[in-house]
Amino acid sequence: MDKLDLKKGDTISIELRDDEIVLKPVVIIDKSQTWFWSKNWQKEEREAEEDIKKGRVKTFNNTDELMKDLKE
Repeated sequence: MDKLDLKKGDTISIELRDDEIVLKPVVIIDKSQTWFWSKNWQKEEREAEEDIKKGRVKTFNNTDELMKDLKE
């Protein structure tokens, strides 16, 4: 359990391969949250994180400033 960082109550998959039993940790994601974990969304999350790290972001004090910037 320590090697796989498993805790009591965690979900695992059990697979029989020839004469071996293979245990794998399984992360269960609520169906309403699956969009966040899609490959495309995660790619965009990484891009956003990179933009933030490199300072390619803007901040606004209010919605009027934001709307003005969007119109420009």
